[in-house]
Amino acid sequence: GEFSLWKGIILFSAGFFYLSSVKNLAEIHQLAKNVMASVMLWIIAGMQIFAIITESIPGGEEGGWINTWEGFLSAYSPPYIPALILLPFSLMTI
Repeated sequence: GEFSLWKGIILFSAGFFYLSSVKNLAEIHQLAKNVMASVMLWIIAGMQIFAIITESIPGGEEGGWINTWEGFLSAYSPPYIPALILLPFSLMTI
């Protein structure tokens, strides 16, 4: 959608900050870059998780107010954006 460009720019920036902080991670400035990149990734992943949850609850145009159990579970199927895949790895870097 309309936020895909911004998500891409933020994920690219987070990747750049991760790669630039690898050099000397014991230094506080490099650790701050790592934390900043992780927070950027968490914001994008959190937005996507919230979007998936809120899209899975209401029913479709042909159905009722609340989605069926099969429709609810199908909302959680792949494909996932890269931020959701990288989320567990970003927790390990902190």
